[in-house]
Parts: sequence; structure tokens; C-alpha cells
Amino acid sequence: MAAPMEGQSSKSSPASLACENSDASRKTTSAVMAEFMHESHGACDNKDTSSNPSSPVNAKEKQGGMYAWYQHKSCLRRANFASQHHPNVKFLLEAIDKLGSEFVIGRQVCCERCTTDANVSGGFDPVKNEIILCENRAPTQRLTSMLLTHELVHAYDHHKAKVDWTDLKAVACSEIRAANLSGDCSFLSEKFYRWNIGAKHNHEACVRRLAVSSIVATRDLSKEEAEKAVDGVWADCFHDYAPFADIPHRAADMRFSRFSKYYNPR
Repeated sequence: MAAPMEGQSSKSSPASLACENSDASRKTTSAVMAEFMHESHGACDNKDTSSNPSSPVNAKEKQGGMYAWYQHKSCLRRANFASQHHPNVKFLLEAIDKLGSEFVIGRQVCCERCTTDANVSGGFDPVKNEIILCENRAPTQRLTSMLLTHELVHAYDHHKAKVDWTDLKAVACSEIRAANLSGDCSFLSEKFYRWNIGAKHNHEACVRRLAVSSIVATRDLSKEEAEKAVDGVWADCFHDYAPFADIPHRAADMRFSRFSKYYNPR
């Protein structure tokens, strides 16, 4: 599951889907993610002392110079701010906590420098139970908050439904939900829906496009195969807002749904 870079209309970020269906091209989640990260170690292995703004200069400065170190610390600051102040992020962290897991900035939520030639902004690694934020791809607070929300939806799905990430239907469902609930297709994110005004239609078209793009980018599938997978679970997954009561646009949506049950296509 991966969050597409803003403005990308073809391939989205390949960071975090677990495995390919084809035995010939089967990859582990960690291997897929390592392809797009400059450092292939576990993203949180260094436990990021730089999440503390007052901490001393760490290995990041030595590896990429002061600017890379600054990007890293800035990413962690933005992620930490989102975890404390962004309503969607706070709500999802609470929902995941109720499921018996946690995502702490600098531990399970990590900032890494991603390769410059990949359309990647971050990803969720279900094997390591980690969220990766590309520190050189989300330079603003709004983008960082939106990216973290997207990946937390995947994390929620993983813990709520015990998702089999080798199941294409389950992958398609989670990609639909992440695009729908994260703000990826909000007014600001989609540049006024590419200047076409028709809010409901364009929102659905955007969600579908991003879900298909993420599947194509992270699995050895054609666009047609990805579209078929998305269409096959669309009706159930697009209208599944768990843990929100509705697509989160306002404070009234920040309450746990009494009726929504995560759709498990198996």
C-alpha cells in the first residue's frame, strides 16, 4: 500500500505492498520497499534520536550532508505535529491503539530518503509494522499529514482485518479506502479535480485512478488487471469508511462508526 505523489496520474508510490501473485516475481514487502529507499536497513533500526529537535547531529548528517539531515529532522517534526494536532491522524492512531497496536513517531513511523527516480512518497510495511515517510517527497505539513493518514489507513486495515497482502482483492480494497479517506482526492490535492467541477463524480474518479495506479506500481500487473480488481470490490470498499463515520471532511465525521464493518473480500 502506498501513497501516490501529489500530481501523479499514472504510477503511484510503490512502497509497501507485500508480495506479487506471480511465483516468478514474488517479492517480500521489505525487498520492495528497499528498492526505493537509499538505505536498505530497517527504517526504524536507528530509533531516530533526531525525532527530538534538541538531539545531537546523528548519522543522517554524515550520510547526506546538512541539507539531508535537515530534511530528516523536518520530516520527523511534521510527522510528530500531525500525530498531535491533525484530526484524521489522531483519530486513526486512536483507532489502531484500540486494536492493540501503536505507531510512535521515530519508531514505527520513520522518515527515510527515497530514490529520486521513483514516484514514491511513502508506504506501509506490514512485515515490520512500520510506516515510511519519504523525507524528500513530502516537504510541507499538509502533504506529510495527508501521507501519514493514507498509510495509517493501510495500517488500520492490516490490524483490523488481518489482511492477506498477497490477495489482490484485499489489496485493491485497502487502496480504495486509503485514497478515499486520506484526503488524497481532496479539493486542494487534486488541483480542483484537474479543473473539472463535479465534486462527487470527480472524487470517485480520483479514488479509482489512485487505487489503480498504486496497484500497477506495486505489483506485476497491467492497468487492465488492476482496474478489474478495483472494480470488483468497489461498491463495498468505497463505501466502507471505518473507523470513521463518513469520509472525514469535518469534525462530525471524527467519531467511531457504530455500523461500518471492514470489508474482507475473502
